[in-house]
Amino acid sequence: MPPAPRVVGVDEYATRKGRAYGTVLVDAETRQPVDLLPDREASSLAAWLAERLGVEIVCRDRAPFFAEGATTGAPQGPGRGPLAPVAQPQRSG
Repeated sequence: MPPAPRVVGVDEYATRKGRAYGTVLVDAETRQPVDLLPDREASSLAAWLAERLGVEIVCRDRAPFFAEGATTGAPQGPGRGPLAPVAQPQRSG
């Protein structure tokens, strides 16, 4: 298995819009795709993160399944302290 990215971006993609979705994982520093998960379940993201201890930061949108997956799968960063706060876009207005 290649080394885990330090900063991973997580988002959903549609294989069939409105019907079937997966999760794309991107190295946010190199902007290269890392993996595709077949669904957007919290348990799938949690399992992926649990196998990659080098992930320090998870960038995601506000989807509750990504929040749960990040919290469950990577509760601590490599220094065994808390995972860096999840980056979320600020909404104006």
